[in-house]
Amino acid sequence: MDGGERRQGRFVGLDVGEVRLGVATLVEGVATPVETLTRAGTRRDIATVQALVGAPPAGAVVGLPPEGDDPRTCAARRAREFARRLRETTGWEVVLVDEADSSAIARARLQALGLRAGGLRSQLDAWAAVEILQRFAAGAPAQAAPRAAEPPLAPAQPARGRR
Repeated sequence: MDGGERRQGRFVGLDVGEVRLGVATLVEGVATPVETLTRAGTRRDIATVQALVGAPPAGAVVGLPPEGDDPRTCAARRAREFARRLRETTGWEVVLVDEADSSAIARARLQALGLRAGGLRSQLDAWAAVEILQRFAAGAPAQAAPRAAEPPLAPAQPARGRR
């Protein structure tokens, strides 16, 4: 699902956070916010997304947070694991697309529409998912969802002082 010709059809976009999950759809090149969910556990979240989107989409696009110097960052690992479980549970084709600054862009759009803090919080993640889908539709590089669970992070090692 990385070529432009494969980006036709209806797609679901997801902005996976620790507390909230933004859901949007892309139909005929137009991305629309669906809902911002409060996270209830990956299994329940996936079931809720399936209920929201109805018929299986052509694929799902999950936002991948920037990893900085450490590819094992919590947010990126959470997004990859959600994408993997979504693919396994639904059978949908799932890809990851860079979501850098998607929330900031969504916040600016919502503020331009006159929404204040309360309205922003309830809609921000769904609008971030819109931004993720727009990047996908514009041809942003996409990577396939992982096929296997990532190994757990190694526990942090205590710093050793010099002797």
